[in-house]
Amino acid sequence: MYRTLVVGRAVADPERFRQLLGRMRPGGMEAEFTEQGAPGWKKAAGLRPDLILLALEGSEEEAEEAVREWKTRQPQAKLAAVKLGGGADPAAGSAGESEALPGPLEAGAAAGLIGELAARLHAERREREAELRLAERTMELMPLTEQELVLSLMLEDEPEEVLGPLFAGLGLSEVYGRAAVIALPEADGALQLPAGMGAVQLYEAVRSKAKADGEFAVVGPAVGRWLAVLRLGTRPQAEAPGFEGSCRAWAESLAGFLTMQLGLRCLIGLGSGGVGGRRGARAVGAAGRAVCSDRALRRGGSPKQGRAPSAGCSMYAKKPLLVAAREGAFGCSLYRSVQTVISWRRRSS
Repeated sequence: MYRTLVVGRAVADPERFRQLLGRMRPGGMEAEFTEQGAPGWKKAAGLRPDLILLALEGSEEEAEEAVREWKTRQPQAKLAAVKLGGGADPAAGSAGESEALPGPLEAGAAAGLIGELAARLHAERREREAELRLAERTMELMPLTEQELVLSLMLEDEPEEVLGPLFAGLGLSEVYGRAAVIALPEADGALQLPAGMGAVQLYEAVRSKAKADGEFAVVGPAVGRWLAVLRLGTRPQAEAPGFEGSCRAWAESLAGFLTMQLGLRCLIGLGSGGVGGRRGARAVGAAGRAVCSDRALRRGGSPKQGRAPSAGCSMYAKKPLLVAAREGAFGCSLYRSVQTVISWRRRSS
Protein backbone atom coordinates (compact mmCIF):
# COMPACT_ATOMS: atom_id res chain seq x y z
CA MET A 1 0.00 0.00 0.00
CA TYR A 2 1.46 3.34 -1.04
CA ARG A 3 1.71 6.18 1.46
CA THR A 4 -0.01 9.38 0.28
CA LEU A 5 0.61 12.87 1.70
CA VAL A 6 -1.67 15.81 0.91
CA VAL A 7 0.04 19.16 1.52
CA GLY A 8 -2.15 22.23 2.04
CA ARG A 9 -5.70 22.67 0.69
CA ALA A 10 -5.20 20.53 -2.41
CA VAL A 11 -8.45 18.55 -1.85
CA ALA A 12 -11.82 20.22 -1.30
CA ASP A 13 -13.36 17.36 0.74
CA PRO A 14 -10.65 15.44 2.68
CA GLU A 15 -13.06 12.96 4.32
CA ARG A 16 -14.66 11.95 1.03
CA PHE A 17 -11.18 11.69 -0.49
CA ARG A 18 -10.11 9.28 2.28
CA GLN A 19 -13.22 7.16 1.70
CA LEU A 20 -12.51 6.86 -2.03
CA LEU A 21 -8.87 5.92 -1.45
CA GLY A 22 -9.97 3.21 0.99
CA ARG A 23 -12.12 1.60 -1.72
CA MET A 24 -9.27 1.31 -4.21
CA ARG A 25 -8.19 -2.16 -5.18
CA PRO A 26 -6.40 -4.41 -4.61
CA GLY A 27 -5.59 -3.25 -1.08
CA GLY A 28 -6.92 0.25 -0.58
CA MET A 29 -4.87 3.33 0.23
CA GLU A 30 -4.60 5.83 3.06
CA ALA A 31 -3.76 9.52 3.10
CA GLU A 32 -2.15 11.86 5.60
CA PHE A 33 -2.72 15.62 5.56
CA THR A 34 -0.28 18.34 6.54
CA GLU A 35 0.41 22.05 6.26
CA GLN A 36 2.83 23.89 4.02
CA GLY A 37 6.35 24.79 5.12
CA ALA A 38 8.27 23.38 8.08
CA PRO A 39 5.36 21.36 9.58
CA GLY A 40 4.84 19.63 6.25
CA TRP A 41 8.52 18.83 5.82
CA LYS A 42 8.66 17.36 9.33
CA LYS A 43 5.58 15.24 8.66
CA ALA A 44 7.00 14.02 5.36
CA ALA A 45 10.36 13.15 6.92
CA GLY A 46 8.62 10.72 9.27
CA LEU A 47 6.16 9.34 6.73
CA ARG A 48 8.44 9.01 3.68
CA PRO A 49 5.44 9.21 1.30
CA ASP A 50 5.28 7.45 -2.03
CA LEU A 51 2.78 9.96 -3.47
CA ILE A 52 2.42 13.70 -2.75
CA LEU A 53 -0.50 15.98 -3.65
CA LEU A 54 0.88 19.50 -3.21
CA ALA A 55 -1.19 22.69 -3.04
CA LEU A 56 0.56 25.75 -4.49
CA GLU A 57 -0.10 29.37 -3.64
CA GLY A 58 1.62 32.66 -4.38
CA SER A 59 3.50 33.79 -7.46
CA GLU A 60 4.71 31.58 -10.28
CA GLU A 61 8.26 31.75 -8.93
CA GLU A 62 7.13 30.79 -5.42
CA ALA A 63 5.11 27.86 -6.75
CA GLU A 64 8.00 26.56 -8.81
CA GLU A 65 10.35 26.87 -5.82
CA ALA A 66 7.89 24.96 -3.61
CA VAL A 67 7.71 22.07 -6.06
CA ARG A 68 11.49 21.98 -6.40
CA GLU A 69 11.91 22.00 -2.61
CA TRP A 70 9.54 19.08 -2.15
CA LYS A 71 11.17 17.05 -4.90
CA THR A 72 14.57 17.65 -3.31
CA ARG A 73 13.40 16.64 0.16
CA GLN A 74 11.33 13.64 -0.99
CA PRO A 75 13.04 12.37 -4.18
CA GLN A 76 11.45 8.92 -3.90
CA ALA A 77 7.89 10.28 -4.20
CA LYS A 78 5.67 10.92 -7.20
CA LEU A 79 4.32 14.46 -6.96
CA ALA A 80 1.23 16.13 -8.39
CA ALA A 81 0.81 19.90 -7.95
CA VAL A 82 -2.50 21.76 -7.51
CA LYS A 83 -2.57 25.54 -8.08
CA LEU A 84 -5.03 27.30 -5.78
CA GLY A 85 -6.91 30.39 -6.88
CA GLY A 86 -6.11 30.16 -10.56
CA GLY A 87 -5.69 28.04 -13.67
CA ALA A 88 -3.08 25.47 -14.55
CA ASP A 89 0.51 26.55 -13.98
CA PRO A 90 2.96 25.02 -16.49
CA ALA A 91 5.96 26.65 -14.82
CA ALA A 92 5.25 25.03 -11.45
CA GLY A 93 4.53 21.71 -13.06
CA SER A 94 7.80 21.73 -14.99
CA ALA A 95 9.67 21.05 -11.75
CA GLY A 96 7.27 18.25 -10.76
CA GLU A 97 5.57 15.42 -12.64
CA SER A 98 3.31 17.52 -14.91
CA GLU A 99 1.77 20.97 -15.03
CA ALA A 100 -0.07 22.08 -11.90
CA LEU A 101 -3.82 21.49 -12.03
CA PRO A 102 -6.35 24.18 -11.01
CA GLY A 103 -7.66 23.50 -7.52
CA PRO A 104 -8.67 22.64 -4.96
CA LEU A 105 -9.63 19.30 -6.51
CA GLU A 106 -12.92 17.54 -5.93
CA ALA A 107 -12.52 14.30 -3.99
CA GLY A 108 -13.20 12.06 -7.01
CA ALA A 109 -10.72 13.91 -9.24
CA ALA A 110 -8.06 13.84 -6.52
CA ALA A 111 -8.54 10.11 -5.92
CA GLY A 112 -8.33 9.43 -9.66
CA LEU A 113 -5.11 11.44 -9.89
CA ILE A 114 -3.57 9.54 -6.98
CA GLY A 115 -4.63 6.25 -8.55
CA GLU A 116 -2.92 7.22 -11.81
CA LEU A 117 0.29 8.18 -10.00
CA ALA A 118 0.19 4.94 -8.00
CA ALA A 119 -0.14 2.86 -11.18
CA ARG A 120 2.79 4.70 -12.76
CA LEU A 121 4.91 4.26 -9.64
CA HIS A 122 4.04 0.56 -9.45
CA ALA A 123 5.16 0.01 -13.06
CA GLU A 124 8.42 1.89 -12.53
CA ARG A 125 9.24 -0.02 -9.36
CA ARG A 126 8.59 -3.36 -11.03
CA GLU A 127 10.97 -2.37 -13.82
CA ARG A 128 13.65 -1.29 -11.34
CA GLU A 129 13.22 -4.49 -9.33
CA ALA A 130 13.71 -6.54 -12.49
CA GLU A 131 16.93 -4.62 -13.21
CA LEU A 132 18.21 -5.19 -9.70
CA ARG A 133 17.39 -8.89 -9.81
CA LEU A 134 19.31 -9.12 -13.07
CA ALA A 135 22.26 -7.30 -11.50
CA GLU A 136 22.11 -9.60 -8.50
CA ARG A 137 21.97 -12.77 -10.54
CA THR A 138 24.59 -11.92 -13.15
CA MET A 139 27.06 -10.60 -10.59
CA GLU A 140 26.81 -13.95 -8.84
CA LEU A 141 27.39 -15.76 -12.15
CA MET A 142 30.48 -13.72 -13.05
CA PRO A 143 33.78 -15.60 -12.96
CA LEU A 144 35.64 -15.12 -9.69
CA THR A 145 38.38 -12.94 -11.20
CA GLU A 146 35.83 -10.52 -12.70
CA GLN A 147 33.94 -10.32 -9.40
CA GLU A 148 37.15 -9.43 -7.60
CA LEU A 149 37.88 -6.67 -10.12
CA VAL A 150 34.38 -5.19 -9.85
CA LEU A 151 34.33 -5.31 -6.05
CA SER A 152 37.77 -3.73 -5.74
CA LEU A 153 36.93 -0.97 -8.23
CA MET A 154 33.87 -0.10 -6.16
CA LEU A 155 36.18 0.97 -3.35
CA GLU A 156 38.40 3.28 -5.39
CA ASP A 157 38.67 6.89 -4.23
CA GLU A 158 37.09 8.10 -7.48
CA PRO A 159 35.12 5.07 -8.70
CA GLU A 160 32.98 6.95 -11.22
CA GLU A 161 36.09 7.63 -13.32
CA VAL A 162 37.16 3.99 -13.29
CA LEU A 163 33.73 2.43 -13.63
CA GLY A 164 32.63 4.86 -16.35
CA PRO A 165 34.03 2.69 -19.20
CA LEU A 166 32.29 -0.36 -17.73
CA PHE A 167 28.98 1.48 -17.54
CA ALA A 168 29.36 2.85 -21.08
CA GLY A 169 30.34 -0.56 -22.42
CA LEU A 170 27.28 -2.23 -20.94
CA GLY A 171 24.92 0.61 -21.84
CA LEU A 172 22.62 -0.02 -18.88
CA SER A 173 20.85 2.30 -16.46
CA GLU A 174 22.59 3.69 -13.40
CA VAL A 175 22.33 2.02 -10.04
CA TYR A 176 23.95 3.08 -6.80
CA GLY A 177 25.09 0.80 -4.01
CA ARG A 178 26.69 0.59 -0.62
CA ALA A 179 29.48 -1.83 0.19
CA ALA A 180 29.84 -3.46 3.58
CA VAL A 181 33.45 -4.64 3.52
CA ILE A 182 33.82 -7.26 6.21
CA ALA A 183 37.15 -8.17 7.78
CA LEU A 184 36.79 -11.75 9.01
CA PRO A 185 38.87 -13.15 11.89
CA GLU A 186 41.99 -15.07 10.94
CA ALA A 187 45.02 -16.69 12.53
CA ASP A 188 48.26 -17.65 10.79
CA GLY A 189 46.80 -16.53 7.47
CA ALA A 190 43.74 -18.80 7.68
CA LEU A 191 40.11 -17.86 8.28
CA GLN A 192 38.84 -18.77 11.74
CA LEU A 193 35.38 -20.15 10.95
CA PRO A 194 33.07 -22.05 13.31
CA ALA A 195 33.60 -25.79 13.52
CA GLY A 196 32.10 -27.56 10.53
CA MET A 197 31.70 -24.38 8.48
CA GLY A 198 33.57 -23.96 5.23
CA ALA A 199 33.78 -21.04 2.80
CA VAL A 200 30.68 -22.22 0.90
CA GLN A 201 28.56 -22.42 4.05
CA LEU A 202 29.79 -18.96 5.10
CA TYR A 203 28.85 -17.52 1.71
CA GLU A 204 25.34 -18.99 1.80
CA ALA A 205 24.72 -17.87 5.39
CA VAL A 206 25.82 -14.28 4.71
CA ARG A 207 23.94 -14.17 1.39
CA SER A 208 20.72 -15.32 3.07
CA LYS A 209 21.02 -12.69 5.80
CA ALA A 210 22.05 -9.87 3.42
CA LYS A 211 19.02 -10.53 1.21
CA ALA A 212 16.54 -10.71 4.10
CA ASP A 213 13.53 -8.41 4.13
CA GLY A 214 13.49 -8.04 0.36
CA GLU A 215 16.92 -6.40 0.07
CA PHE A 216 18.81 -6.55 -3.22
CA ALA A 217 22.30 -7.59 -2.23
CA VAL A 218 25.30 -9.27 -3.84
CA VAL A 219 27.82 -11.18 -1.75
CA GLY A 220 31.26 -11.18 -3.31
CA PRO A 221 33.91 -13.86 -2.99
CA ALA A 222 35.86 -14.26 0.23
CA VAL A 223 39.40 -13.16 -0.69
CA GLY A 224 41.83 -13.81 2.10
CA ARG A 225 40.01 -12.47 5.15
CA TRP A 226 37.89 -10.00 3.18
CA LEU A 227 34.25 -10.40 2.24
CA ALA A 228 32.37 -7.71 0.30
CA VAL A 229 28.59 -7.42 0.53
CA LEU A 230 26.89 -4.94 -1.80
CA ARG A 231 23.47 -3.44 -1.17
CA LEU A 232 21.99 -2.21 -4.45
CA GLY A 233 19.58 0.69 -4.85
CA THR A 234 18.41 3.02 -7.60
CA ARG A 235 19.25 6.72 -7.76
CA PRO A 236 16.10 7.94 -5.90
CA GLN A 237 16.83 5.48 -3.09
CA ALA A 238 20.52 6.31 -2.85
CA GLU A 239 19.98 10.07 -2.87
CA ALA A 240 17.11 10.03 -0.37
CA PRO A 241 18.07 11.62 2.97
CA GLY A 242 17.43 8.43 4.95
CA PHE A 243 19.34 5.99 2.72
CA GLU A 244 22.69 6.37 4.50
CA GLY A 245 21.11 5.66 7.87
CA SER A 246 19.18 2.67 6.57
CA CYS A 247 22.37 1.24 5.06
CA ARG A 248 24.20 1.66 8.35
CA ALA A 249 21.41 -0.19 10.18
CA TRP A 250 21.53 -2.90 7.51
CA ALA A 251 25.31 -3.30 7.87
CA GLU A 252 25.13 -3.35 11.67
CA SER A 253 22.42 -6.02 11.50
CA LEU A 254 24.67 -8.07 9.25
CA ALA A 255 27.60 -7.67 11.65
CA GLY A 256 25.38 -8.70 14.57
CA PHE A 257 24.30 -11.81 12.69
CA LEU A 258 27.91 -12.79 12.00
CA THR A 259 28.77 -12.34 15.68
CA MET A 260 25.72 -13.87 17.36
CA GLN A 261 24.88 -16.70 14.96
CA LEU A 262 28.27 -17.60 13.48
CA GLY A 263 30.59 -16.51 16.28
CA LEU A 264 32.60 -14.25 13.95
CA ARG A 265 33.84 -11.00 15.45
CA CYS A 266 34.38 -8.77 12.43
CA LEU A 267 34.91 -5.15 11.43
CA ILE A 268 32.66 -3.49 8.85
CA GLY A 269 33.52 -0.54 6.63
CA LEU A 270 30.30 0.95 5.23
CA GLY A 271 30.57 2.45 1.76
CA SER A 272 28.72 5.70 1.04
CA GLY A 273 27.64 7.10 -2.33
CA GLY A 274 25.09 9.44 -3.89
CA VAL A 275 25.01 13.08 -2.80
CA GLY A 276 28.19 14.04 -0.96
CA GLY A 277 29.91 10.81 -1.92
CA ARG A 278 32.99 12.54 -3.32
CA ARG A 279 33.69 14.10 0.09
CA GLY A 280 33.31 10.68 1.66
CA ALA A 281 35.78 9.28 -0.85
CA ARG A 282 38.52 11.58 0.36
CA ALA A 283 37.78 10.60 3.97
CA VAL A 284 38.42 6.92 3.36
CA GLY A 285 42.19 7.42 2.90
CA ALA A 286 44.24 4.41 3.84
CA ALA A 287 41.21 2.28 4.74
CA GLY A 288 39.94 2.13 1.15
CA ARG A 289 43.37 1.64 -0.35
CA ALA A 290 44.02 -1.17 2.11
CA VAL A 291 41.22 -3.09 0.42
CA CYS A 292 41.44 -2.14 -3.23
CA SER A 293 45.13 -1.31 -3.90
CA ASP A 294 46.63 -4.45 -2.46
CA ARG A 295 47.47 -6.70 -5.40
CA ALA A 296 47.04 -9.71 -3.14
CA LEU A 297 43.29 -9.01 -3.19
CA ARG A 298 43.11 -9.86 -6.89
CA ARG A 299 45.49 -12.79 -6.66
CA GLY A 300 43.43 -14.38 -3.91
CA GLY A 301 46.04 -13.85 -1.19
CA SER A 302 45.61 -12.22 2.20
CA PRO A 303 45.87 -8.42 2.51
CA LYS A 304 48.75 -7.01 4.49
CA GLN A 305 48.34 -7.27 8.23
CA GLY A 306 47.11 -4.28 10.19
CA ARG A 307 45.11 -2.78 7.33
CA ALA A 308 41.56 -3.57 8.34
CA PRO A 309 38.93 -0.90 7.73
CA SER A 310 37.71 0.97 10.78
CA ALA A 311 34.21 0.14 11.95
CA GLY A 312 31.79 2.59 10.38
CA CYS A 313 34.33 4.18 8.04
CA SER A 314 32.91 5.93 4.98
CA MET A 315 33.85 4.38 1.67
CA TYR A 316 32.54 5.92 -1.52
CA ALA A 317 30.70 3.29 -3.52
CA LYS A 318 28.75 4.88 -6.34
CA LYS A 319 27.95 1.96 -8.59
CA PRO A 320 26.57 1.68 -12.11
CA LEU A 321 24.50 -1.41 -12.85
CA LEU A 322 27.35 -3.84 -13.54
CA VAL A 323 25.46 -6.71 -15.09
CA ALA A 324 26.56 -9.00 -17.88
CA ALA A 325 25.84 -12.53 -18.99
CA ARG A 326 28.79 -14.88 -19.05
CA GLU A 327 28.09 -15.91 -22.64
CA GLY A 328 27.15 -14.26 -25.91
CA ALA A 329 27.48 -10.63 -26.99
CA PHE A 330 26.75 -9.31 -23.51
CA GLY A 331 29.64 -11.28 -22.05
CA CYS A 332 31.93 -9.97 -24.80
CA SER A 333 30.82 -6.45 -23.94
CA LEU A 334 31.80 -6.99 -20.31
CA TYR A 335 35.16 -8.43 -21.32
CA ARG A 336 35.92 -5.42 -23.53
CA SER A 337 34.80 -3.06 -20.77
CA VAL A 338 37.05 -4.74 -18.20
CA GLN A 339 39.98 -4.53 -20.61
CA THR A 340 39.24 -0.82 -21.12
CA VAL A 341 39.36 -0.28 -17.35
CA ILE A 342 42.65 -2.14 -17.05
CA SER A 343 44.16 -0.04 -19.87
CA TRP A 344 42.84 3.15 -18.25
CA ARG A 345 44.42 2.23 -14.92
CA ARG A 346 47.77 1.49 -16.55
CA ARG A 347 47.80 4.82 -18.40
CA SER A 348 46.90 6.77 -15.26
CA SER A 349 49.42 5.03 -12.99
